[in-house]
Amino acid sequence: MALLKSTVLNLIKLLVFWIILFDIQRILFSYHNWDKFSLISWSDWSFAFGYSLRLDLATAAMLSILPMVGLLIHFLRPTKRSFLFFKIFLLIEVVLCAMISGGEINAYPEWNHKLTTRVFTHLLNPDEVVRTADYGMTIRFVIFALIEIVLAVFILRKLFKTETKNELKWQLRIPVSLAVFAVFGGFFVLLARGGTQQIPINIDAAYYSKEYAANDLSVNSVYYFVKSFMLYNRSEKGVGFPLIEEKKAKQQLADFFDYPKNHSNYVLTTDRPNIVFIILESWTSNAVGVLNNGIGATPYFDKLSEKGLLFTNIYASGSTSEVGNASIFSGYPALPEVFLSMQPDKHRKIPSLNQELKKWNYTSHYLFSGDLKYGNIGGFFMDHGFDVVEDDTGNLPPLTGIFPDYPAPIITATPQGRRLSLARWGMPTPPQ
Repeated sequence: MALLKSTVLNLIKLLVFWIILFDIQRILFSYHNWDKFSLISWSDWSFAFGYSLRLDLATAAMLSILPMVGLLIHFLRPTKRSFLFFKIFLLIEVVLCAMISGGEINAYPEWNHKLTTRVFTHLLNPDEVVRTADYGMTIRFVIFALIEIVLAVFILRKLFKTETKNELKWQLRIPVSLAVFAVFGGFFVLLARGGTQQIPINIDAAYYSKEYAANDLSVNSVYYFVKSFMLYNRSEKGVGFPLIEEKKAKQQLADFFDYPKNHSNYVLTTDRPNIVFIILESWTSNAVGVLNNGIGATPYFDKLSEKGLLFTNIYASGSTSEVGNASIFSGYPALPEVFLSMQPDKHRKIPSLNQELKKWNYTSHYLFSGDLKYGNIGGFFMDHGFDVVEDDTGNLPPLTGIFPDYPAPIITATPQGRRLSLARWGMPTPPQ
């Protein structure tokens, strides 16, 4: 029974081991890139070690599955050699994680985002890497990776001790090992998806700040890199893009941009309006009465259309929430197999409507009726500087504290959820 107890304890220690290693990576990352945290206080910096826990546990669980197999092999046949297999499995993963972390630490000052599979593009052209990377970067990469590996080996030796006696008979070892595998395997899978909630955990589970550097520190580097690899690996460039003659393509583009720039047709009665986007999903024109000869299920929308402008020659840019938000707020068209909000390294480089409105002292609030973890929607809006970003999974914050000069919006609770009215939300006067 001593070996069974030791095996179970080692499986728990695996999670602790990875959490410690991930925090070591954050300390090294902060040390090398401290200038990136100039707008962050010490307390805000320390929050990263707390907000990162869920994503760290998810990553630790995934990394613990292979070493768990090594531990169970050792349980079936407890020898020093079988325990060595467990350590080898673990050490291989440590080396890979250290390489990801070391590469990220060096690339971050130039890239301003976490390490992605973009690194593979550079490695396909080694001559380019040799010309552009100085010796200092190579030396720092090796040093940081070695520090992590040495510390990991030290912690590994302290946490995991070899036990070579198994008092259970062979007839019992196999069913017991299968039971342990089922229990801890299921537990690790549950941790890997972040819990029993409908949508699995995503990188925005570690987001907590409006400063992207703080969020990058909090997001687990290994999880981010593997997620980037999966997105890159499943996308097929060119799929969904029809071939078109160059002359015809230029003509179609000319039609888009050939319109009078100066006109006197103004839609609004004020040049400083309150702006509210009500985004509805899965609205087919067949269900909208005003677009379907009065046959539909949208009487209130039909009334609104009589008081405003109704665009009848407009089409959805994509089919899911994360694609639609990027199109509406950043003007980024939907692309096959590429979800912009899932790639902070890309979406931080494009503009956003609210960032332009901030120049006129507008404030911004995004309320999502679902879960912001879906498609990293929450991370997209936080990275683009929205003042408040929330979904229907928590309580609304006291907005009067956020915007003290303006009355709070009317908030009412219903059995189906929360309803937000912006009727009383005044907007600041932009500069003339």
